[in-house]
Amino acid sequence: MKKTVYFHIDEVARDAIVASNLKRKLIEHDIDLIYGNRFYSKLITTKKTFRIFDLYIFTSLELFRAFVPDIANFHSQVLILPTESIGGTVSNQQRLTAKFIGPVPNEFVPWREKVSAFCLWGRSRLRFLQVACPAILQKCHVVGHPRYDYRCQKSRMSYSGDEKRIRIGLLTRFNFFNPYHRRAFLHSFFGTCNPTYQKLQLSQGKFLEDRLYTEAIDLRLTLDLIQKLDPRKYEIFIRVHPREDRTAWEDLLRENNLPVKLAPWDQPFMHWVHEIDYVIGPPSTSFYDVFASGK
Repeated sequence: MKKTVYFHIDEVARDAIVASNLKRKLIEHDIDLIYGNRFYSKLITTKKTFRIFDLYIFTSLELFRAFVPDIANFHSQVLILPTESIGGTVSNQQRLTAKFIGPVPNEFVPWREKVSAFCLWGRSRLRFLQVACPAILQKCHVVGHPRYDYRCQKSRMSYSGDEKRIRIGLLTRFNFFNPYHRRAFLHSFFGTCNPTYQKLQLSQGKFLEDRLYTEAIDLRLTLDLIQKLDPRKYEIFIRVHPREDRTAWEDLLRENNLPVKLAPWDQPFMHWVHEIDYVIGPPSTSFYDVFASGK
């Protein structure tokens, strides 16, 4: 019987390029790959149909447990393949723990034991796990950055705009002020005052007010650039963060007649970068992709 693999896509613009290239590779081995997302992962969990696939690929152990709470009746293989550039430095250890070990490690033991392989992007992650959870080392494999695989790359594409102007790409990351779920800021702020959230998400000595202030300054600088760059010399594009409300940017640009274009929401980031001359934005792991593209 033909083997099937389920690939959970958490963010389309970030994960789909890896999933589509893996699909082409698996076809060579007569294996089907099925794309999933949070809706379908929840649906097949509710219907208890997880057993129909031979292998499941999730971005984190935390997501695996969220969608397969009944681990006792789960008999397929699982592979953890993160899609975020999280290093193994001390400041990132809490996030790494959540990805590979679980935010509360003792509660995630059955799910860790079910995983067949943990795919790591670099040796810093392996060194971290050697100390944090040596029991899973035999399942850990350093595979590199999946989006940097040559099959995920694309040469500079033809461009139909004005070649005389310099193309500037602005990255946004304003999910507190512009959350994708359009939840009132008051409710979001209250949620982050929860002691558990602050312990997991905020570095020692760093308070929510610091993050809000930093985001406000980043937003101010972004809007200043939009209004001060000469549109006769520069063509401006905005790459909206996946955790932001894209429609709010659409409304802002249209209502104020700003000479800015939004990048297609589902275009792979690396492909978009190839169309841009310079990228500007808040500190972000996206700049690893920018450097890898030679920009």
